[in-house]
Amino acid sequence: MGTDIHGGIEFRHPHAGTDYYDGAPWVTAMELWPLYDETDYTAFGLLFGVRNYAGFRPLAAGRGLPADLSSAMRAELGPWVAQGAMDGASWVSWAELASVDPETTPEHFVGRVTWYEQAQPTTRRSQLVPRRWPAEALSTVGEPPP
Repeated sequence: MGTDIHGGIEFRHPHAGTDYYDGAPWVTAMELWPLYDETDYTAFGLLFGVRNYAGFRPLAAGRGLPADLSSAMRAELGPWVAQGAMDGASWVSWAELASVDPETTPEHFVGRVTWYEQAQPTTRRSQLVPRRWPAEALSTVGEPPP
């Protein structure tokens, strides 16, 4: 079963908080969907702890929706959060993203394996793998190289 990922990138309007601007302080720049492969949860494990197969220490897990979220994004996501359908709702700032060291990985992470499901050949799976590969990967791709 997959995990749906919804949201967007917002920026603070440069004139928010001034006397001559009365619009929303946060403006949606774009939705997230064009930026990720929907079968690869690595970034969402690192950022939010979602499908965290590699065991990263999540940067910004379970914060909920930001208090100053744009009205457009709140209208889209708020009802799902209220119904409990989006229990992993969170957010991260650009400063926090900039602080991530791209060379840091969990100790037990050794690589990534990608395979196609035998029962559904059009379904591609990709997963970060620990030293001991998951049984479902071994049954499909065989023993890992030494």
